[in-house]
Amino acid sequence: MHDHNFVIQCAIALPIIVGLIAYALTHWDRTPLHGMVLLLLVTLVPWLGALLVKHQAGGSSTWAAVALDVEHVTITFMAAPFLIAMGHFARLRFLELGRPLAGMLCVVPFVLAGLYLTDGQHGLFFSDRAAALRGGTPDQWAGPLYWAVQIWSMGLSSAGLLCLFAAVARGRTRAERRRALLVLGAVAAPIVAHVAYVSGWFGLEHSLAPAALGATAVLFVYGVEQYGVLDAQPIVRSDVLEHMNDALVLANPMGVVLDANAAAEALLRADRKQLRGGPVAQVLGRIASADEAARLAEEIACLAPGEGHLHVEIESGDGRVFELTSASVRAYGTEPAGVFLCLRDRSEHRRNEQLLRTRQKLESVGILAAGVAHEVNNPLAFVRANLGHLQSLSQQVGKALADVPGDAFPELAEMPEIVAECLDGVERIGRIVESMLRFSRAREEEGRPVDVNDVVREAISLADLHRDRRVELESRLDPALPRTRGSSDRLVQVLLNLFLNGKQALAGTASARLLAETSSDGESIWVRVRDNGPGIPEADLQRIFDPFFTTRGPDEGTGLGLSIAFDIVRDHGGLLEVESKVGEGSCFTIRLPVLDGETEAA
Repeated sequence: MHDHNFVIQCAIALPIIVGLIAYALTHWDRTPLHGMVLLLLVTLVPWLGALLVKHQAGGSSTWAAVALDVEHVTITFMAAPFLIAMGHFARLRFLELGRPLAGMLCVVPFVLAGLYLTDGQHGLFFSDRAAALRGGTPDQWAGPLYWAVQIWSMGLSSAGLLCLFAAVARGRTRAERRRALLVLGAVAAPIVAHVAYVSGWFGLEHSLAPAALGATAVLFVYGVEQYGVLDAQPIVRSDVLEHMNDALVLANPMGVVLDANAAAEALLRADRKQLRGGPVAQVLGRIASADEAARLAEEIACLAPGEGHLHVEIESGDGRVFELTSASVRAYGTEPAGVFLCLRDRSEHRRNEQLLRTRQKLESVGILAAGVAHEVNNPLAFVRANLGHLQSLSQQVGKALADVPGDAFPELAEMPEIVAECLDGVERIGRIVESMLRFSRAREEEGRPVDVNDVVREAISLADLHRDRRVELESRLDPALPRTRGSSDRLVQVLLNLFLNGKQALAGTASARLLAETSSDGESIWVRVRDNGPGIPEADLQRIFDPFFTTRGPDEGTGLGLSIAFDIVRDHGGLLEVESKVGEGSCFTIRLPVLDGETEAA
């Protein structure tokens, strides 16, 4: 009768557990909780099958011996995934993040299984294997290794139950507490049944664990449907800390680092394992000088709980700027629980502020240049008019001197040529003033058709104003070049920057030459600015378009020109690139999209 009842237990529990496995596989979301529950369910199937075979095969058959081995080997593998699953369900930090601990828990069962399978050599598991095959109680046949396995399994199972008690206590809502209580009741049933059998309580001849597992499976099915037992668990503080963009470092009252989040690892460029156990000064030393780190660590140690924050900026040796906020956290008593350090990289923000200030200065200079150009234009008109009149007079003088023999008045003979040169110079000044006015006035509306050849000519005329006239600036323009869409003034700014940079790079170069070329492949417009200068070192090529990066002296440049040029070209849907070899010169290439419809027109 007892054997019949045991078979019924197994027959009921097995299909329910197989169904749960099928459900878990079809709803697989690859979380640790899901994986451990699935592993536990898979382990239960051969265990229940072995119990069923052992009780049906008879104590002397080969099948009974195999079933006995499967039963005890699978028992060794149940406790570890159970504890890990319950730890993840309860969101306990030491099991969620303690991968070495989880790895050790998973290794021990393999050791115990190996000792069991070699029991024939040492006899530590069975004192009487025949009694075990006959279905005797453990006190009749168990050896010391069997009880060690039971202590191991019961210890981990008890720890798993404690995790569930913690989940019940930490539940913030009724639904969370109900879910935790449901899981606690479900997993406690087979554990109590197994302990009762092993301990000989109530005189049980067979374990009630299969029946209890069946009840557990039913509860799990109910819990999955009603409370989402295998779904994502409630968010906890550790999740928030791990997803913060700001770096956070936690330390105890003595200034020893306890933990750090992922953002701290990235900002400090160190694994959290390297940070744990070290002093706060060592953490700060990764972004500040040793003296400054020691000073800040001392100030942090002096912070009183709840009495303000330490808020400072730190400039690192590599040019980065960090904002540090630190405070002492009060525990339930009067003593501090520890301190936190919140670090934020403000380098990009600082660069943007400097860029904004520089652009404001450049706008002021542009307004001033427009005013100067306008004031120059007024007297220039008088000079041009007077020179025109003087040119008429010089022509009359030339006619009068035609009747004078010889070269009696050589200076007067040169007057027409001198006046013509003066007029040419005045016209040149007029073109310069006109270019300055056009360049300095407010930007034109974006998105207009632009003739890139005209942009190159305009930039060349402005670049010719540069004081270094020894550099030969040439152009090779494609007459059939299609147009692009954008702002001609902004594109002039790009090319002017490239020309002036090229002139400066060519200073002191024999036969200095700067060439601007335009071409098109039908889809893109290409503008190449080549020079035969010394070239750009490989190390500088990677940073050439970074804001504030410059190889010039402190009074010779801001390091913004190429960065602004890169942004302008990008705003036009294009790309600015550079190729250079030391000793062979450089080539800056601008690629711009062709205006819609220009390809067909070309």
